[in-house]
Amino acid sequence: MTIPRLTRIQASLLLSALFALPIGGCGDGANAPPAAAPLDREKLAAALPKGVTLETSVRPDKRYGESAKTVEDALKTLVATVKDGTIYDLLGHEIRFESGAKGATKSPTKSTSAQTIVYLAK
Repeated sequence: MTIPRLTRIQASLLLSALFALPIGGCGDGANAPPAAAPLDREKLAAALPKGVTLETSVRPDKRYGESAKTVEDALKTLVATVKDGTIYDLLGHEIRFESGAKGATKSPTKSTSAQTIVYLAK
C-alpha cells in the first residue's frame, strides 16, 4: 500500500482545517472563562474620594476604555475591587482619580506600587 503525497497547498489546507476545529469540546461554552463579577457599587461608592461619585464624568482613555463616560464605566472596565477602603484594578494597582487636563499635575509621587489614574472631566 502506498501513501499518497500531499502537495504544499493540500498540506496547508489540511493544517488550516485542523487548527479551525474546536479543541476539547464541541463549542458549547463549557471551557469559556468565567464572567467578571459585578461591581459592588456600595463599597466602591464609599471608597471614592470626596467630590467623586459613580456618575461623575470621565475623560475617555485607552486604559479604562475610550467609550467610558462615567467613573462607574471606567471602574467596570478596570474590574475594580475595594480592599481596606482603597480601590484596586484587576492587576492589583491602586486606582487614583485626577481632575483637569492630562499631564497637568505636578511630577508623579514616588510610590511602592503601580497606580492607575482615572481622569475626571472638567
